[in-house]
Amino acid sequence: PNITNGMILSVKDSLGGNLTNFTIKIYLSEIAAINDDTTHVFRKSRTNANGIYKLYNVPSNTYYILAKDKLAGKTIAGKATINLPLKGIVKNSVVVE
Repeated sequence: PNITNGMILSVKDSLGGNLTNFTIKIYLSEIAAINDDTTHVFRKSRTNANGIYKLYNVPSNTYYILAKDKLAGKTIAGKATINLPLKGIVKNSVVVE
């Protein structure tokens, strides 16, 4: 398939280590992302074995990313905002603490 646009996210801990199988939620609303309102989530997925999540061929928009999961029994989270163009791949990292 042809890839016109997309995002590649890496989820890392505060020391720069990749977080594998980590929950990612993508919102179209900043308020929904801040409140982690899962009824308004655009996509929910997990990072791969390298701590990467890829999403291609989606509408050009501003996306609000919430990476939030438990690690060693403690909830850790990080946020990012991506402005996705009509064409091109945007790469971003989300640092969770």
